[in-house]
Amino acid sequence: MKQATTTLLTCLIWLSIPFFSFANSSAPETERSKEIWLQHRLKVKSVSFQENKKITVWTKDGKKFKGKFAIENDSAIRVENQTIQVSDITHLRVPRRSTQIIGAILSIPGAFLTGLGLALLGNYSSNQTNLEGLFSLLFGIMLLLVGGIPLIIGVPLMFLGRKFNFLTKWDMSIKEVNPVQKT
Repeated sequence: MKQATTTLLTCLIWLSIPFFSFANSSAPETERSKEIWLQHRLKVKSVSFQENKKITVWTKDGKKFKGKFAIENDSAIRVENQTIQVSDITHLRVPRRSTQIIGAILSIPGAFLTGLGLALLGNYSSNQTNLEGLFSLLFGIMLLLVGGIPLIIGVPLMFLGRKFNFLTKWDMSIKEVNPVQKT
């Protein structure tokens, strides 16, 4: 009993170490951070994105880069370990959180209903002669249709994003934002 208690306490101590911070408790430092700033040419509209956001970038030479971005300096960003000049970017796509959530809300029940429909069709293949097989066939087809529609709509919604065109509508710059408390 004593050994089990000692082992349990030792495990709890080892598991709790990451939750305690042994860092220097001096005054917090301030760190300047930068973000991408997009300004619409015709409307009074602006959008900004902070670093480490997943983006897709198209350049003037037709290359496409996809991944989290980091700001190198006032005229360049880094995506996929490639430095891209702001002046070379023609399009930028940023995923929208709302469409990702709506896509997941549609896809999960759609996948469940589609799977249930497939299971009922599998039951029909083993009971083709009796009435149970007929109900399995009818309900299986109905569930495939009812579940397939939200699944087909929901999956692409999870990957859509807002696309910004720098050739015609938007201007891109990198700006410094207010200091952030670093602890």
